[in-house]
Amino acid sequence: MTRFKPCLMQGLMPFAPAWGLLLCLATPLALGEPTPCSAMNTQAEALRQLNDLRARGGSCGASAFAAAPSLRWDERLAQSAHGYARELAERDQIDPLRHSVLRDRFRAAGYRLRLAGENLAAGPEQVDELLALWLTSPAHCANLLEPRFVDVGMACVPGRASGEPFWVLHLGRGLQE
Repeated sequence: MTRFKPCLMQGLMPFAPAWGLLLCLATPLALGEPTPCSAMNTQAEALRQLNDLRARGGSCGASAFAAAPSLRWDERLAQSAHGYARELAERDQIDPLRHSVLRDRFRAAGYRLRLAGENLAAGPEQVDELLALWLTSPAHCANLLEPRFVDVGMACVPGRASGEPFWVLHLGRGLQE
């Protein structure tokens, strides 16, 4: 069963309150170790698919997005995503009431943020399935196509009891940008 939950974007953008509510969905990829989700694509392939999607632009609900610049892989965001995917997999559920604070996860990974977004999902076994799922949700789609994001990290960890893939996608724009 495929599940995904929106979560409040907690990465700050004081000059744009409407963007204070970016919803989240997950994406796979653990780095520097064997992939924890057996069907997961390589980091390079997942990044290619995500950047191809951004290059096309598109509509997310009532909002239209022009082509967005390519994202670059950020190991700090990948480690943050992996840690949170592990946390979700341990509980074997996405529970928005128990989420740790996104800003705190980014800081703990050493990423000083200006803007942050997160997508979470459980169920899809392939990156293309995951991206297709997120595109059906206007808020998750908006995170994927938001041109102000420049960095990305992803992780996928199988659920402790179910083995179901738990995906976390972290998007950011650092203070240095």
